[in-house]
Amino acid sequence: MKLSKYLGYIFLLLATLAACKKDNGNYDYKELPDFYIDTVGVQKTFETPQSIGTVVITPKVVYNGSESNLEYLWRVYGTTADTLSREKEFRSVIANNPGTYTAELQVKEKTTGIRALMRYTIIVNSPRPYGWLVAYETQAGGSTDVALIRSTEIVKTITTDVVMRNIYSEVNGGPLAGTPVSIVSNVSSPAADMLFTSQTAVRLNRPDYKKLQDFNQLFVAGAPTPKPEAVMEVPFFGNHLINDGEVYWQYSGLFIGKISVDTKGYKAAPFGYAIYGKNGGFYDMLNRRFIYMEQQLSQAATYASPKAGSTARFNLGNIGKDLVYVGIGFGQNGVSSNPDTYKYAFFEDIDKSKRWFYGINFTLPDQPDLCMVDISAMPNIFNAKYFELGTLGSVAFYANDQILYNFTYNNATNTASTPSVAFTAPAGEVITSIKLLKQPGSGYTGTESKSNRIMYVATWNAATKNGKVYLLDANPTSGSLMATPLKVYDGFGKIKEMCLKPA
Repeated sequence: MKLSKYLGYIFLLLATLAACKKDNGNYDYKELPDFYIDTVGVQKTFETPQSIGTVVITPKVVYNGSESNLEYLWRVYGTTADTLSREKEFRSVIANNPGTYTAELQVKEKTTGIRALMRYTIIVNSPRPYGWLVAYETQAGGSTDVALIRSTEIVKTITTDVVMRNIYSEVNGGPLAGTPVSIVSNVSSPAADMLFTSQTAVRLNRPDYKKLQDFNQLFVAGAPTPKPEAVMEVPFFGNHLINDGEVYWQYSGLFIGKISVDTKGYKAAPFGYAIYGKNGGFYDMLNRRFIYMEQQLSQAATYASPKAGSTARFNLGNIGKDLVYVGIGFGQNGVSSNPDTYKYAFFEDIDKSKRWFYGINFTLPDQPDLCMVDISAMPNIFNAKYFELGTLGSVAFYANDQILYNFTYNNATNTASTPSVAFTAPAGEVITSIKLLKQPGSGYTGTESKSNRIMYVATWNAATKNGKVYLLDANPTSGSLMATPLKVYDGFGKIKEMCLKPA
């Protein structure tokens, strides 16, 4: 055992001496070239609608050898790994179902076989996801197309704005006949996107905007001659159509029948509105009165005169003025209640000598008057064409071709403030539409909500044939707009309608 122990020590000593001996061998060493994918300041997350548009990723490959010595391989990983490209720059339409995917770039150095890897995130959305829709007359004239604007101000998950132009003609082979009247995108009644023009209407497949039904196919009992004037959006009940002064009510995506009132007849103003517990309401311009529609009935009803002793300042069944605009506004006496309860309207005397601002509670027909303010002295009120109402503050807007004004009102004192200039169209441009965002925004909730904080103003330059959309920061309680637009988008036709696309 002692001999074995000593032999072990000897072998260990010899091995140590061998390891310390200088290696004088003749070897050929090669220095490998710099080779990596630089990620500093490079965008790593991309968003794209399914099967529409092209994702472009241009990697920054650091390599001090010959570019021809590199091979590229792009794969997108979901449940499987799909090879999409073997070029350096990734440029591809993503057909994968909506979801989040990983795009991996593998760069191989041919001589050594060494590989450099980089991964990117690609978010695939519905082909026509949440965003702001604009309907415009095409530059050729006499037809309508649609654009979808996705900006960081209303979509929290994106880092770069996306503008999808001509989305109707892109999938339907051309624009829709007629000039824009209304564009509808809602989550109920039922969920649908619909486009109305002066000559026709279509129901659209929400994911890609493919036409599903044309005007004649939207009616159960035969379609009238198409002369759309406006759409009444009534949540959970339908997008009722005002066509050549007559109202057609909708259920489950189809227009069931024409509304009848009484032997006096009616001519509906091109504005509709929701009424709590009803199927909506409209204004009869022929007899200058409000009409309400019961749920799922073709027979509408009129409002009775206020009862004896009522102090109401106006009678819903006999307004006696021409309606200029009506829409949903803020709650009574500054209290935000069910917004469907409170409407505000701009009226004009029959002889056009005065204009008025009415606050209306349709659920109390005996005492419907929230306010009744003479606004005849307001600047440019008699040539105002476009109107909007805030729903988080006692705020109203109106605009003529050049100037957008805002004012506040007080139901308790029956007064309105002196209007302020909120926006002035640049030289050569005229205002064609104004709309407030009245939803929180995608990904924005609670105190982050964008509701009533974004005003969209559309303009048109006839000389340059250029339609623009100005995105303006708005104060929800005062109605004031930031002087400098947050964003300006151009390259459209003459915009006549805008709305939010919630899904």
